[in-house]
Amino acid sequence: MKPIPGETVMSIIYEPATTGHLVETSKFLGREIDVWTEDRLIIINGGCEHRNWRNRPPVLGVAHKKIGGSGKGTGGHFTLTDGTEPRNPDAGRQPNNCAFDVVSDQTGYPATALRRLVAQRMLIRLYRSRLRGRGHRLQCSRCTSIRTRRSAFSLLSSASPKTDFH
Repeated sequence: MKPIPGETVMSIIYEPATTGHLVETSKFLGREIDVWTEDRLIIINGGCEHRNWRNRPPVLGVAHKKIGGSGKGTGGHFTLTDGTEPRNPDAGRQPNNCAFDVVSDQTGYPATALRRLVAQRMLIRLYRSRLRGRGHRLQCSRCTSIRTRRSAFSLLSSASPKTDFH
């Protein structure tokens, strides 16, 4: 079995949300998540295919704004799509939890419980794949659908889509 580095486990549990966290959140909730960044829309569909479009649960909208410069080590902040902070009672209580605070505001799930559940699901999937002898990444084309579209109000002019949020 290929060992799993301790920093990988710690980053899943404590670090700011990544695409992997949002994919697993989408899978758990069975709802599509639209992430609006400064220059593109990232549509995360964690395998929640609904045959009847009329009975499809509403799409969760999340806005992400980059804080700091560009490159590794820079962060960001998630808000509601209108730019406001979530108003649920759990919001802001945990560090690096803003993505879950926003989803919690729209679904009613407590943000800390949602983060804990998503981290557990990610770790279980990671351990299962390692036990099977695979070096499975936390996100792959077989596990989910992530589509990127350029925003109409593009502020940046980068050519390659970025799906990791730090």
